Amino acid sequence: MRFLFCTIALHGFVYPAIGIALQLQRRGHEVAFVTGPDFRAVIEEHGLRFIPFTREERSTFSMRTAGHPFALGLQVAHIEHALARFPAQALLTSEMALGSLIAAERCGLPVAVLGLAASLLPDDEHKLFAPTTKAERESAFRYMQMTQLYRQVRTIYGLPDYSEDLKHTPLLGDLFLLQSIPELQVPGQVLPERVRLVGSCLWEPSLHDEGLQRWLATKMGEEPLVYIQLGRFFGNPCFWPMLSAVLRKRPVRAVIAAGRTDIELGEIPERWLLQRHVPQGPVLRCARAVITNGHTTPVLGALSTGIPSLLLPSGSGTDETAEVCVRAGVALREDPPSLDAGILERAVDRLLADSQLLQAARRIQRAFARYDGPRLAADHLEQLALAARPTGNGDVPAAALGMGRR
Repeated sequence: MRFLFCTIALHGFVYPAIGIALQLQRRGHEVAFVTGPDFRAVIEEHGLRFIPFTREERSTFSMRTAGHPFALGLQVAHIEHALARFPAQALLTSEMALGSLIAAERCGLPVAVLGLAASLLPDDEHKLFAPTTKAERESAFRYMQMTQLYRQVRTIYGLPDYSEDLKHTPLLGDLFLLQSIPELQVPGQVLPERVRLVGSCLWEPSLHDEGLQRWLATKMGEEPLVYIQLGRFFGNPCFWPMLSAVLRKRPVRAVIAAGRTDIELGEIPERWLLQRHVPQGPVLRCARAVITNGHTTPVLGALSTGIPSLLLPSGSGTDETAEVCVRAGVALREDPPSLDAGILERAVDRLLADSQLLQAARRIQRAFARYDGPRLAADHLEQLALAARPTGNGDVPAAALGMGRR
């Protein structure tokens, strides 16, 4: 079978998709990618196909343009261009790549959405219309925005409007692969029927970074290592100057991944290591704690490695992830708007010393170890493609998976 992967052009979206694609490739399937040109080399190095849209290879899957209807219209055109060259039986896409949902509908193909560590969408009507927490309010607002945007793209392509409740929202695709485990779900909660828990799909290319390995091997007085991943702040209060000042007073080493950040970091102490993109696997194996906004890649890394986290949410789904981690007892959370030096100092000290946080993190690590995310995701994709055999009118039958086309 053939699968077309349509992913947002960021490491946290492309790398997990490559891990799943390699699973499918080992089973004899073919996988091609449409994503940003910056990832062409790593995709092709692993024997996967990359299909550009134009000779200039402009990115049609940039997160920066994911909220613009005409940019999403270009995603549709890119995918249909790719399908003309690589006829696929199913699509895998990212949660914010709404153009993939339109292309799948126009081409009569089933589409699976690879989610994050927590869903960006509300999971029941009450949380949509009567949200009580900050994460629920963020999720409800995002759902309204995404639904409006999705409708705008449908209009561009002359597709009819739709009227569906949250339970049948097309934003989940035909199958939604949530990178989580039962132990992180609300007790007694019933997930939407299209949602499958697949554990972590984290994947990184095998890169031997001698400089990083040498730095990690340096004991420097047995100081604990903290992994810091700085994402974008989206206009929210920036915690970095305060965090930097707090950590400078403590005997810690720090590895800082700053590839996506939209702030200036200033001078970095010699015992810290700053890189644009950090292979986080080797770092996490040496780390005592993680400090981050709460984006999926560092959070799943910490959960899978049994390391406690301090989460400082800055929008873009980080509130939802922080809520999940705090509920499981594996992370501390502080909100940047109400942060001061004293609060942050106490949070950092507790992060490095609290045995209960560490025990909870180790418990969740053991739970994640029971899930082979890329293998499970590949299983679900195979089932989706096999069940969705085209009928005479090009639609996908609902029988096998209990779900219908939009």
